[in-house]
Amino acid sequence: MRLGKLSTLRVLAAVTLLSSIGNGLSLEFLMVYLHDGRGIPLTAAGVALAANGLANLASAGIAGTLLDRLGAPRSLAIGLLLGSVAIAALAWARDFSTAAAAMALLGVSNGFRRPARQMAVYAATESEGRTRAFGSMFVVMNLGFGLGSLAAGAVVSLHDPHSYQVVFLADAALTALAALVLEVGYGLRRAGARSTTAAKPRGKVSEVATWSQVRRDRPFMVTVALSFGFSFFGYAQLDSAWAAYVTQYAHASAGLVGYAFAANTAAIVVSQMAMNRLSDRLPRSRALALSGAWYCATWLITLLATATAVSAGWRAVLLVGALVVFGLGETVYSPVAPTLVNDLAPEQLRGRYNATASAAASGAGVVAPPISGTLIATGTPLGWSIPMLAISAAVSLAALGMRSVLPKHAERPPAERTRT
Repeated sequence: MRLGKLSTLRVLAAVTLLSSIGNGLSLEFLMVYLHDGRGIPLTAAGVALAANGLANLASAGIAGTLLDRLGAPRSLAIGLLLGSVAIAALAWARDFSTAAAAMALLGVSNGFRRPARQMAVYAATESEGRTRAFGSMFVVMNLGFGLGSLAAGAVVSLHDPHSYQVVFLADAALTALAALVLEVGYGLRRAGARSTTAAKPRGKVSEVATWSQVRRDRPFMVTVALSFGFSFFGYAQLDSAWAAYVTQYAHASAGLVGYAFAANTAAIVVSQMAMNRLSDRLPRSRALALSGAWYCATWLITLLATATAVSAGWRAVLLVGALVVFGLGETVYSPVAPTLVNDLAPEQLRGRYNATASAAASGAGVVAPPISGTLIATGTPLGWSIPMLAISAAVSLAALGMRSVLPKHAERPPAERTRT
């Protein structure tokens, strides 16, 4: 890896760390803040939060086009600045409409930030180092979020709106600082002029034609469908359903849930490098299927924890262990999925490809919570866990079937490419 690219990765890591600390400060308390701090009914607060994912979906087309026109560095800076404004607006949101508007702006921000960061990491690495680079960014992101969460826990008072304002404004400041670090460290103006991630127009091709090319790419559309599936039964369930399920059916305390999520972060930090080496030796379809198998094991262990014959001590071990296992799945999926998307993308359409994949994951985050809530409300632990086990197994099998769809350069593991 050349020194210039290594320096770029360090800048991206600093930007990721700053913005992740900010996210850890504010995101965990959004629902509580809107309901307890601002008096917004829970249903309305849920709708306001859903505006994030909906706006992300709605802005994917514009974000993808601008990513290809402006390049990753400038698009990432736009996303960071929009996010800073959105979080600052949340600090002063006193009613549903203001909160929903701020969350929608945050969704637009994420529509730029996620694909732009993936594009920038991909451009700053060679083929043999991309799994490690994406894995390292995932570790940095989790470390930052964990640090932010710890700081927020020490500052926030559940019924004091001013304490929420402190963490939201701190998030806004850190996100703006991340944009400044990008500007200074990445050489944004110079990079914008010669960025390898910016599209180089090839003739007069209309917007409709270029987006049509994305939709006609069968291997990529299969990848997008699987991205939705992995996000639906993976991250979306962990974020929206797991805590509610285990507190209701496994009688887990809030403290135990917190320990389980802390163990999840620790598992990611400790195992990411080892899992990177494993992922580098596996074809992409097998790596994705392995990730799905870890997720499937998570839901099975969680179901076992609800059994009446399990003692309180073993129940705690099972629940903490479940999120450790989920973390192992994350360490495989997080570097493989974005690398695969970018390997499939033509250079001039990389922004559109990344924005589309990001929108699929966001769509799962919008659809999953109401479905999961309905399944948990059935009154039996099987109502949620059996569908999750079935879906995760089906998506893992579908991932194995990708080997007949993916082109060889995308399916081959990086270790094999390096030897070739």
